[in-house]
Order: sequence, then C-alpha cells, then structure tokens
Amino acid sequence: MRLFFDTSALVKYYYLEQGSEYVTKLIQDEKNEIIISEIAIIEFVSSLFKKFRTKELSEKDLNIAIAEFRLSLTDFIIEPFTSIVRENAEKIISKYGKEVGIRTLDAMQLATYILIADNDSKFVCADNNLNKIAELTNSQSINLAEH
Repeated sequence: MRLFFDTSALVKYYYLEQGSEYVTKLIQDEKNEIIISEIAIIEFVSSLFKKFRTKELSEKDLNIAIAEFRLSLTDFIIEPFTSIVRENAEKIISKYGKEVGIRTLDAMQLATYILIADNDSKFVCADNNLNKIAELTNSQSINLAEH
C-alpha cells in the first residue's frame, strides 16, 4: 500500500505518543511504500522544536529524534513542493476554508497527497480537522486520532 504521511502522523514514529505503535507498524511493514511531502521535513523539525520548548522533549531526545529522522529520509519517497502543489493547496483553502478552516501547511500536505494518490494510496494523519477535509475531498485516509 502507498501511505502518504502528514507530519502529524510522521512525528509519532520518532516521538512516543498516542498512535506511535500503530504508526511504527505501518512504516515498518515492508509491503508499504512511505511517502512524505518535502514540506514535511521542515514541518517535522519545527514540530519537535515546539515539543522541546514546551518541555515535552529533552534536548538530548530532540537531537536523537532529528538525527534518526534525517537518517531515515532515504527510506521515504519525498514528493517535491511544486507550483502545482501550491495551486492545488490554494484551491483546497478556497473550497473548504470558509466552512472548516484549514492551515496553510495542512492544505499543502493534502494537495501533495491528492496529486500522487491512486487506488492503493491512503493519507495518514493524526489531525482531526485535516482528516475531515481529506474526507470532504474523497481522499482515502487513516485517521490516527482514532488509534
């Protein structure tokens, strides 16, 4: 299966929290192809630094998690940020932004997924709001907020 990981889900592989065990099974299953957006690399590091600032993560664990993440990037397919992604993210915001509300990076993540999705793809996400929007776009998803 092709699994596109939003950053909210990807973090769970490197930082132990609710859903981490399920994420680990998905990522380590050799039958799965793991795809992330190029944007997820920056968003991931930012997310871990936030956990450090809020004292959820020690400096030692922060450095370990970032180092492990960088080493594992070769195991993932990284989808580049392109003008098509930007245009589609803008369309998602325009279509759903009034009723649901969507953050910029979330729109970019979902736009990337939609561009690469096929019948064997799933959007893996731990953000209820983004999962709701993915559902509105008829994207197949795995909602980690439920695991």
